Amino acid sequence: MSYYNQHCGVSHVRTCSPSATPSTQEADLARTSGQHLSRYVGRNHSLTIRVIEAGQQEQPLELPPGAVAMLMDILGAMAAGKGITIIPENAELTTVQAAEILNVSRRSLSNY
Repeated sequence: MSYYNQHCGVSHVRTCSPSATPSTQEADLARTSGQHLSRYVGRNHSLTIRVIEAGQQEQPLELPPGAVAMLMDILGAMAAGKGITIIPENAELTTVQAAEILNVSRRSLSNY
């Protein structure tokens, strides 16, 4: 099972952290990664990175410009100790899902 499938939700709503907020170690890694990646943001072209897994051959991974910018936002939030939730623009949510995302009760959401 991939990391993504293990740690991210299986619906259209993705909460990509095994816990509610990143650990101090994850926040530090996100901060360092964001600093390295920041010099490539805003160039408006795809970015190819190398993925190296222990015991495996290096694999290139091409990211579109929008994904690079989004990754910077994710790393910035994680560096600040915040959890991340990704929701596609056209996602249809139940009231329970929407309430969880907004961190309000379902009843409060229904009153809006």
